[in-house]
Amino acid sequence: MLTSAARQSAPFKASIDFFIDNQPNRLLRDGVLVCLALTVVFLAAFQVDDRTLSGVSVWAKPIKFSISIGVQLLTVLILSNLAMTQSQLNKMIWRAAIVIFVTAALLVLSYIGFQGAQQKLSHFNNNTHFEAAMFSAMGVSSMILIAAPLVMSWFVWKSKKLNDKPGLRTGILVGAIASFIMTTIFAGQIVSNGGYIVGEYSGSGNSFPITGWAGGVGDLRVSHFFATHAIQVFPVVGYFADRFGTRQVITVWIFSGMYSLLTLATFIQAMNGNPLFGPIV
Repeated sequence: MLTSAARQSAPFKASIDFFIDNQPNRLLRDGVLVCLALTVVFLAAFQVDDRTLSGVSVWAKPIKFSISIGVQLLTVLILSNLAMTQSQLNKMIWRAAIVIFVTAALLVLSYIGFQGAQQKLSHFNNNTHFEAAMFSAMGVSSMILIAAPLVMSWFVWKSKKLNDKPGLRTGILVGAIASFIMTTIFAGQIVSNGGYIVGEYSGSGNSFPITGWAGGVGDLRVSHFFATHAIQVFPVVGYFADRFGTRQVITVWIFSGMYSLLTLATFIQAMNGNPLFGPIV
């Protein structure tokens, strides 16, 4: 007979086996490991290469994107585990979707690293036909990166695996929807604006540490960051609401409304040419 501890560990072991043995999930896992490895490489390059681009290290952007894309890949890996069973979706279709997603992620990251190594801009660089084509390709790839969690979250919702965790289940779906809508709108405005800066910016000396967000002028990257990572934040809030709260779904909805309003405020703030800790209008 199984001991009590063995019975309790069986679901956990099954979940781990799913992560390791499932081919689409292995591809996602490998994508996360590639991002981790590239982050280490970019950090090492940052230490020995003092070249700059637009006032910051040429490796600052590759580092930030390798972390951000790695987090996005890990998010989809977790959602895939919650959403998918062998009988729910055709393996070939599922695998093709994961291949497209991982390819899009690594395309964006590799091109940003490639351009950084050459001390060239990756975004809004149309100096050559190749760079113009890659900028367009990154735009399509970025849409795939924010659309994939939305699709996965719907399958998580339909799978009913989290029916006993209403806060987490709601946080996943609402976070994915909010992230997709806000990121699409804000990214579209960045493209329409011809860049993320609103106002006169010298490109050096006045920026926030780590993030590199511009100080003294409006920076649309702030709202874009908060919008993109709502898919990670909302489920975490839902998880803690399930553990420590009594009105889990309401808690998630209240938080999501406040978070979305805060993100919208940073967008309006930037559009008015004001920095993060400046006035909104």
